[in-house]
Amino acid sequence: MSRFARFAVLALLMLASVSPASANADPIIEQQGPVIDRLVRDIDSLAGRLDAARTDDLKLVEIRNALEEKGKELLAAAVAFRPRRDEINARLEQLGNPPAEGEPAEAQAVTDERNALKQVKAAINTLLGRAEDASLRVNSLLEQLAEMRRDLFAGQLSK
Repeated sequence: MSRFARFAVLALLMLASVSPASANADPIIEQQGPVIDRLVRDIDSLAGRLDAARTDDLKLVEIRNALEEKGKELLAAAVAFRPRRDEINARLEQLGNPPAEGEPAEAQAVTDERNALKQVKAAINTLLGRAEDASLRVNSLLEQLAEMRRDLFAGQLSK
Protein backbone atom coordinates (compact mmCIF):
# COMPACT_ATOMS: atom_id res chain seq x y z
CA MET A 1 0.00 0.00 0.00
CA SER A 2 1.44 3.37 -0.96
CA ARG A 3 2.14 6.07 1.56
CA PHE A 4 -0.67 8.20 0.22
CA ALA A 5 -3.17 5.33 0.43
CA ARG A 6 -2.17 4.64 4.05
CA PHE A 7 -2.60 8.33 4.87
CA ALA A 8 -6.01 8.38 3.18
CA VAL A 9 -7.17 5.30 5.12
CA LEU A 10 -5.91 6.82 8.38
CA ALA A 11 -7.68 10.10 7.64
CA LEU A 12 -10.94 8.27 6.90
CA LEU A 13 -10.66 6.30 10.13
CA MET A 14 -10.09 9.52 12.08
CA LEU A 15 -13.11 11.11 10.43
CA ALA A 16 -15.26 8.11 11.21
CA SER A 17 -14.42 8.47 14.89
CA VAL A 18 -15.53 12.13 14.99
CA SER A 19 -18.02 12.39 12.16
CA PRO A 20 -20.76 15.02 12.41
CA ALA A 21 -23.36 12.29 12.86
CA SER A 22 -21.46 10.96 15.86
CA ALA A 23 -21.21 14.24 17.79
CA ASN A 24 -23.78 13.01 20.27
CA ALA A 25 -22.12 9.57 20.27
CA ASP A 26 -18.95 10.95 21.83
CA PRO A 27 -18.27 8.73 24.87
CA ILE A 28 -18.13 11.57 27.39
CA ILE A 29 -21.44 12.96 26.12
CA GLU A 30 -23.04 9.51 26.27
CA GLN A 31 -21.67 9.04 29.78
CA GLN A 32 -22.31 12.43 31.38
CA GLY A 33 -25.41 13.60 29.47
CA PRO A 34 -27.73 11.16 31.28
CA VAL A 35 -26.03 12.00 34.60
CA ILE A 36 -26.79 15.69 34.14
CA ASP A 37 -30.36 14.91 33.04
CA ARG A 38 -30.89 12.78 36.17
CA LEU A 39 -29.44 15.47 38.42
CA VAL A 40 -31.71 18.13 36.92
CA ARG A 41 -34.74 15.87 37.53
CA ASP A 42 -33.59 15.19 41.10
CA ILE A 43 -33.16 18.91 41.76
CA ASP A 44 -36.64 19.60 40.35
CA SER A 45 -38.04 16.94 42.66
CA LEU A 46 -36.28 18.40 45.69
CA ALA A 47 -37.50 21.88 44.80
CA GLY A 48 -41.05 20.55 44.65
CA ARG A 49 -40.72 19.20 48.19
CA LEU A 50 -39.73 22.56 49.70
CA ASP A 51 -43.22 24.00 50.23
CA ALA A 52 -44.51 20.82 51.87
CA ALA A 53 -41.52 20.81 54.25
CA ARG A 54 -41.80 24.51 55.13
CA THR A 55 -42.82 23.80 58.74
CA ASP A 56 -40.60 20.76 59.37
CA ASP A 57 -36.96 21.61 60.12
CA LEU A 58 -35.82 17.98 59.86
CA LYS A 59 -37.27 17.66 56.35
CA LEU A 60 -35.69 20.98 55.40
CA VAL A 61 -32.31 19.69 56.61
CA GLU A 62 -32.77 16.48 54.59
CA ILE A 63 -33.57 18.51 51.48
CA ARG A 64 -30.58 20.80 52.11
CA ASN A 65 -28.24 17.81 52.45
CA ALA A 66 -29.63 16.26 49.28
CA LEU A 67 -29.25 19.55 47.37
CA GLU A 68 -25.66 19.92 48.55
CA GLU A 69 -24.93 16.38 47.34
CA LYS A 70 -26.54 17.12 43.95
CA GLY A 71 -24.36 20.23 43.69
CA LYS A 72 -21.24 18.13 44.25
CA GLU A 73 -22.39 15.60 41.66
CA LEU A 74 -23.01 18.40 39.15
CA LEU A 75 -19.50 19.69 39.70
CA ALA A 76 -18.05 16.22 39.19
CA ALA A 77 -20.07 15.78 35.98
CA ALA A 78 -18.87 19.14 34.64
CA VAL A 79 -15.23 18.41 35.51
CA ALA A 80 -15.46 15.09 33.65
CA PHE A 81 -15.74 17.03 30.37
CA ARG A 82 -12.48 18.91 30.88
CA PRO A 83 -10.03 16.35 29.38
CA ARG A 84 -12.14 15.81 26.24
CA ARG A 85 -12.73 19.54 25.77
CA ASP A 86 -8.99 20.20 26.18
CA GLU A 87 -8.26 17.46 23.65
CA ILE A 88 -10.71 18.99 21.16
CA ASN A 89 -9.29 22.49 21.67
CA ALA A 90 -5.74 21.22 21.14
CA ARG A 91 -6.72 19.44 17.93
CA LEU A 92 -8.62 22.49 16.67
CA GLU A 93 -5.54 24.58 17.36
CA GLN A 94 -3.42 22.09 15.39
CA LEU A 95 -5.85 22.27 12.48
CA GLY A 96 -5.83 26.05 12.57
CA ASN A 97 -8.43 28.33 11.06
CA PRO A 98 -10.01 27.52 7.72
CA PRO A 99 -8.28 29.19 4.81
CA ALA A 100 -9.34 32.76 4.19
CA GLU A 101 -11.13 33.70 1.04
CA GLY A 102 -8.75 33.68 -1.89
CA GLU A 103 -6.32 31.25 -0.24
CA PRO A 104 -5.96 27.70 -1.55
CA ALA A 105 -8.63 25.36 -0.25
CA GLU A 106 -7.67 22.82 2.40
CA ALA A 107 -8.28 19.11 2.14
CA GLN A 108 -11.92 18.13 2.64
CA ALA A 109 -10.84 15.69 5.36
CA VAL A 110 -9.42 18.59 7.40
CA THR A 111 -12.59 20.65 6.96
CA ASP A 112 -14.75 17.67 7.93
CA GLU A 113 -12.65 16.94 11.01
CA ARG A 114 -12.76 20.59 12.14
CA ASN A 115 -16.55 20.67 11.70
CA ALA A 116 -17.01 17.38 13.56
CA LEU A 117 -14.84 18.58 16.44
CA LYS A 118 -16.77 21.84 16.60
CA GLN A 119 -20.03 19.87 16.79
CA VAL A 120 -18.76 17.73 19.66
CA LYS A 121 -17.45 20.84 21.41
CA ALA A 122 -20.84 22.56 20.98
CA ALA A 123 -22.62 19.51 22.44
CA ILE A 124 -20.23 19.50 25.39
CA ASN A 125 -20.73 23.24 25.92
CA THR A 126 -24.51 22.74 25.86
CA LEU A 127 -24.28 20.10 28.58
CA LEU A 128 -21.90 22.28 30.60
CA GLY A 129 -24.41 25.11 30.33
CA ARG A 130 -27.18 22.85 31.63
CA ALA A 131 -24.93 21.77 34.51
CA GLU A 132 -24.11 25.39 35.31
CA ASP A 133 -27.80 26.38 35.23
CA ALA A 134 -28.63 23.47 37.53
CA SER A 135 -25.79 24.44 39.87
CA LEU A 136 -27.09 28.01 40.05
CA ARG A 137 -30.54 26.65 40.80
CA VAL A 138 -29.12 24.50 43.61
CA ASN A 139 -27.47 27.57 45.13
CA SER A 140 -30.70 29.55 44.87
CA LEU A 141 -32.68 26.73 46.47
CA LEU A 142 -30.12 26.48 49.27
CA GLU A 143 -30.51 30.21 49.95
CA GLN A 144 -34.29 29.87 49.90
CA LEU A 145 -34.07 26.90 52.23
CA ALA A 146 -31.82 28.77 54.68
CA GLU A 147 -34.34 31.61 54.77
CA MET A 148 -37.17 29.14 55.41
CA ARG A 149 -35.23 27.62 58.29
CA ARG A 150 -34.49 31.08 59.76
CA ASP A 151 -38.18 31.97 59.57
CA LEU A 152 -39.11 28.67 61.17
CA PHE A 153 -36.60 29.21 63.97
CA ALA A 154 -37.75 32.79 64.54
CA GLY A 155 -41.35 31.60 64.67
CA GLN A 156 -40.48 28.99 67.29
CA LEU A 157 -38.65 31.56 69.40
CA SER A 158 -41.60 33.93 69.38
CA LYS A 159 -44.04 31.27 70.67
